[in-house]
Amino acid sequence: MLNPLLRKLKEYMERIKQTKKIKDFYSIMIIYLYSLSTVTSSPRDVINLAGKSRYALGDLTSIFSKASTLMKKWNYTLYKATQTVSTTIKEDSIKKFLQRLSYSLSMEVDLENFMKIEYEKLLETSSAEFDRAIERAKRYIEAYSALLTSATFLSVSMLLTSMIYGVNIEQVLTYSILMIAGTLVTIIFLMARTLPPDPILHNEELRPETLKLLEKINSLLLTPCIVTLILLFISFSGKTNPENSILSNLMPIPLSFITAGLPLLIVGRMGRKWVKQVEKIDENYPSFVKSLGDANLLQIL
Repeated sequence: MLNPLLRKLKEYMERIKQTKKIKDFYSIMIIYLYSLSTVTSSPRDVINLAGKSRYALGDLTSIFSKASTLMKKWNYTLYKATQTVSTTIKEDSIKKFLQRLSYSLSMEVDLENFMKIEYEKLLETSSAEFDRAIERAKRYIEAYSALLTSATFLSVSMLLTSMIYGVNIEQVLTYSILMIAGTLVTIIFLMARTLPPDPILHNEELRPETLKLLEKINSLLLTPCIVTLILLFISFSGKTNPENSILSNLMPIPLSFITAGLPLLIVGRMGRKWVKQVEKIDENYPSFVKSLGDANLLQIL
């Protein structure tokens, strides 16, 4: 009874993951098809090239590969092939794009003009979404500042009250730190979810094996480190050593975080090297493209 449920849950999570990956490639698909449409005037050639562009489109390649197969082996028209493939797509934005593409092909609209409209619409939509995300982030930043001020004032008030009435100051200080840290971490998490995504490293299968290994190690270490943090905090709570002031100041919170976070810190430092390499390549990429364009222009002249 349990195995079928786990299998269905796994299949459901895989479908969600696959849908998200396809959705993430939507903007790349629009830009890539627009680029292809400026090279060749044949819509069939564009679809065929997109069906072979695994490196550029990732999992979206299978969509255009299916359309290409329908045209070559089953003599479907381009309009009918794209319309048929669109019925198999569950992701809404890509499904609607394929439907619009099929309608434009049936009315013999120039593919370059159609893709130019789609590209301009993508830019407008992305710009509007970015502005909305920035506005939400601004509100969270204002809330962060207000909560930080309020939590600090409340902590100071609690410490003064504990000193006046003889309450355990260390316990009050510990609870105050946990309260402030929990509140601020929640706000930071909401800010991170609100800000527009700007990934530096992609998560496709073509990435280097060393980077894949680092990601797997990081995933495997995350849960044990959290468990270790909780266990160390519980075991160190109340076990201060008055004769050793350094150890007393380290327990229970800082020592727990340092011990549990050290493995993740090591993996993070190794991953940071990859990020710096990619950032360096990104800095040189615009000048490379400009030089390539100038070279091609000289060849044409």
